[in-house]
Amino acid sequence: MRTLGCPLLLAAALAAVPAPADTAFPQYSLLIDVPGYNLEGGVVAPLWPLADWLGAEVQDADRWAVVVRGEAVVYVQLPQAAWSGAMAVMPLRVVAEGVGAQVRYHGAASEIGAQLGHIPTVEIKLGDRRALVVVHGAPPPLVAEVIGAVGDETLGTGWLLQVSAVAGEYVKTHEPQWDEPFGFGQRYVTGVLLRRNAEWLYLLRSTKVSHTRAELADAGIPPEVAAQLGIEIED
Repeated sequence: MRTLGCPLLLAAALAAVPAPADTAFPQYSLLIDVPGYNLEGGVVAPLWPLADWLGAEVQDADRWAVVVRGEAVVYVQLPQAAWSGAMAVMPLRVVAEGVGAQVRYHGAASEIGAQLGHIPTVEIKLGDRRALVVVHGAPPPLVAEVIGAVGDETLGTGWLLQVSAVAGEYVKTHEPQWDEPFGFGQRYVTGVLLRRNAEWLYLLRSTKVSHTRAELADAGIPPEVAAQLGIEIED
């Protein structure tokens, strides 16, 4: 199970995130191996890495999964749009709460969301441990590909990556910049990556809110793709 970045930097960044009043454990782990995705009105996440963090065992996983932690047993049917293999997904809240964890969704405009660069997350509390799962705008297998392509060495020391939109072979990322030692500041980078064969390559990383058609052309991003990704085009 990977968490995000250097523990010392992570603690510095998240020290500013207010913990709920009922806990004395304000620190979190950011679970980059558990990319959340909003499917059919609920957040789903990859089955095995989430169960691993929960300290649970997956006894079976086909169209149904049996998740066991101590005396707690949860039978859950995988969503119809489930992905196979290591990226089979499960409803996060159903399983986490079923094995005794507390779950809370934090929108992009929430206090925690704002501290993490206006990114929606799901908070999981189990005993004295807390974790945050980023809710992406792309399915977990695609998120895993992009995160693997950009390299772990940058995570936790430069930015927190969210894959926020998809248009064919292009993806847009939202990358809040690290403002050490105070956590994530108000500077953001918009990235656009393109899948070429088996690789993901950056076409654009920019702090600008909008871009001219000439800038997009220089980056190799067609205007119709930019529009699908929600990039503002200057006329």
